[in-house]
Amino acid sequence: MGGVEAKLNGEMLSRLFPPEQQEARASYAGYFKEPTDPISINFGFYDADNLLKAGLSWAILSPDTGTFAIQEDEKAAVSDLAVKAEFYTLIGGDVLGNSYKVLPSIDNYFTLESYEASSRVMKGNFNVTFVLASNKNDRDFPDTLRFTDGRFETKIFTKEEFAPYQ
Repeated sequence: MGGVEAKLNGEMLSRLFPPEQQEARASYAGYFKEPTDPISINFGFYDADNLLKAGLSWAILSPDTGTFAIQEDEKAAVSDLAVKAEFYTLIGGDVLGNSYKVLPSIDNYFTLESYEASSRVMKGNFNVTFVLASNKNDRDFPDTLRFTDGRFETKIFTKEEFAPYQ
C-alpha cells in the first residue's frame, strides 16, 4: 500500500521507476516489536525484471506529525528532533551496491503530515540530498542524488502482516 513520488535530480522518480516497480512499507524497527519502537519506512525500487535495484529508507522515532531535520551523521541515533535517511543500490537484486550518505543542507527535511492510528497509514513529504559514500561500481546512479518535492504514503505493517514476505 502506498508509494513515493519525488524529483530525483530534476526528473520525476515515476519516470525512472513506475508505480508498479515501487514498493512502500513501514514497520516498527527492531523486527516489528512495539509501537514505542522507532519506525522504519522503506521504499524499494525494482527494475523491469522485478529485481530490487535501490532503496530509500527513513527511521523516525514516532508517528507524531511535524517537520524534522535529517541526521547528517549516519551513526547518530534517531531523536524526537531528527530522522535518519539512507539510500543504497543493489546489484542483481541482492548484493549491496553503492551506499550514499546525507549531504548537509538546509534544504533537507522530513515532514510527517498525517498519521491515522486506526489504519496505521502515514503521509508526508521530504527533500534530501545524498552523496556517494561507498562505491561498489554500480554505475546506474550518479554520485549526487537530490530528492526534491518528495511525497509519500504508506502503512505501518505488523509482524503478522509481513508474514507472507518472510
